[in-house]
Amino acid sequence: MKALSYYDAVPDTMTAQDLRHEFSSVIDNAPIKRKKRHECLQALWALSDRQWHTYTALEEPLKTQVDTFLIACWDGFDLACVELVISISAGLGLQGTHDFILSRKADEVSFEVAEAIKDAIAELGTDVSDPYSGMRLSAQ
Repeated sequence: MKALSYYDAVPDTMTAQDLRHEFSSVIDNAPIKRKKRHECLQALWALSDRQWHTYTALEEPLKTQVDTFLIACWDGFDLACVELVISISAGLGLQGTHDFILSRKADEVSFEVAEAIKDAIAELGTDVSDPYSGMRLSAQ
């Protein structure tokens, strides 16, 4: 995986093809170590922000690959990890990851993570499949 500073410096506007390449690169080269996992999530967060600004949904099969990757990275006792996963899933419209998060039981997460999940539900609701839905509602 490239250095985190690379992902922080990528242009605000990128083509869908460039974004697909970068997402795949992070997922395909993700190390298993906990510290590196956090860096991968930060890189995915930066890319998800760029993807959101394209105003187009992430295409399959990449959408499912990112969904699967985020669930595999889940650590219900690591608040920073959980906050990144929530942000990425909301920004990319990853309903599978969001459903996974909402299904966590109290004994599977720390108190802080449970609070973050409650806050996410209050802010996002239970359906994140359309990351642009709030924009459409406010435009009417």
